[in-house]
Amino acid sequence: MRRKGIILLISAVFLLSGCAGMDLLLTAGSAALTAVDVKGAMKSVDYRGTIKAEFGQVWKAALATTKEMGIEVAKETLNEGKNGGIITGKTGTHQKIQIIVAATTSAITSIGIKARKREMFNMPISAADVDIPFASMIFNGITKGCQEIT
Repeated sequence: MRRKGIILLISAVFLLSGCAGMDLLLTAGSAALTAVDVKGAMKSVDYRGTIKAEFGQVWKAALATTKEMGIEVAKETLNEGKNGGIITGKTGTHQKIQIIVAATTSAITSIGIKARKREMFNMPISAADVDIPFASMIFNGITKGCQEIT
């Protein structure tokens, strides 16, 4: 009986201290971080454009372009509605390549590309780190790929 009392007391202190609530918040926050945030990712791209094609076609062209350009894909994720996704990879000279694909309408898809030669967590990005010409080449490859698919 005494053990139950001690366990109840510890549980009450734990709940009142806010630790349990913090654990629940951290769990909910972790789930939110694993979801694909296409809209948020689109805000920090280096190059942006639109393609007159439906999302699925552009997504396939983006994956084909990564292979064609020698981009080593580390992760590709689609959102729940399968109308947005992010392809993350790297090359020998780029620490981070990110291709964000988002359906704007049923016939128009937005593309955002981040091509960084160097990108470290919490470090400022300089102009030398951003490779806009390479991002532009990726976009042109995706555009060309969409034309070949149709």
